[in-house]
Amino acid sequence: MKSTILKFCMFACLSSVMLLTSCKKDEVIDPRDQIVGTYTGKVNVLAKYSEEPSLGLDDETFEENVTIKIEKNASVKDEINITELDADGNTIYKANAVTDAINGVTFNIPSQTITESEVTYTISGYTNFTLGSSKYDGAYNSNTNILKFGYEGNVLMNGYKIPYLTTYSLTKQ
Repeated sequence: MKSTILKFCMFACLSSVMLLTSCKKDEVIDPRDQIVGTYTGKVNVLAKYSEEPSLGLDDETFEENVTIKIEKNASVKDEINITELDADGNTIYKANAVTDAINGVTFNIPSQTITESEVTYTISGYTNFTLGSSKYDGAYNSNTNILKFGYEGNVLMNGYKIPYLTTYSLTKQ
């Protein structure tokens, strides 16, 4: 009987020690870590010239190869910087609300103004993905390494405000 009680006490003590030493503080995982990297793929642009009738132009759709780089914004915890690397220079815009999702992350592109080569663009993300009741402008799938996002905007060109719609489909390198 004494040996049974002694064995039980030893088991209880060892279990307590193991339980207390195996508990560690939960690690905080930054969902942006999944999306950081360099991507290549295609960008599709629909320039809506017909919305400025005085130009007398039809809408134009074109596709280009593109390389982008995504980095964490060091000063905002749920924001990333998207840098489009091209011959005209690097265009940088921001995405925020980077959130963990099943097999990847989602994000939104807030309204922002960008000036590149003396041309001013105003952009704002548009919904490309819906998960449950939430809508997102972009998503990265960590299983396929595919990144898709889009934004709409206006470019001020020769005094005219031209609306356009842009969609990216990229693969992580």
